Amino acid sequence: MSSKKPGFSRRDLAWLMGFGFFVEAVVIYMLLIDPAVSRLAKIAPELAKAREAQASLQGAIASSLPRASAGTAPLPAPLRLAPAESPSLAIQRALDVQVASSGARLLSTTLDQPTESTSAPGLTRARVRLAGSFEEIDAFVASLAAPAHFVTMEALVVRAVDPQAERLEADITLSYHIQSKEH
Repeated sequence: MSSKKPGFSRRDLAWLMGFGFFVEAVVIYMLLIDPAVSRLAKIAPELAKAREAQASLQGAIASSLPRASAGTAPLPAPLRLAPAESPSLAIQRALDVQVASSGARLLSTTLDQPTESTSAPGLTRARVRLAGSFEEIDAFVASLAAPAHFVTMEALVVRAVDPQAERLEADITLSYHIQSKEH
């Protein structure tokens, strides 16, 4: 007669539980951790490129901001209207030139009515939506900082519409200072 009880001994159960934990750890690594690490390694260059693009756009925005002076900051020089030209046509003409020189594609333009306040007469706000590569959007933003000081950039939102093709869309809010026809 055998004195051994049927079933696994304590030592055998401990070995089986240890083997089970080992198998579970290997399966978790293979199914979850390894694919995540591989994906992070693949997108590291994209993240570096996005950081570089963000730094370049921030530099372009910083260079287009008006410089603070000791007194009050003067308004930008006004956009002068051609004979028989409305403010909306003058703004659209200026935008067409800037967009064409940048290579971006103009998706939409929305203009507010000019304000007639005493602090900012002839101020017209425009919301512009562009599509293009980072370089094209950057060229457009850089053109806003050009010597023609009739525009102030108030807001810039850039989002990726197709990261694989490096296509971006930008929503930009601009303030145009229009000189009335009487001046």
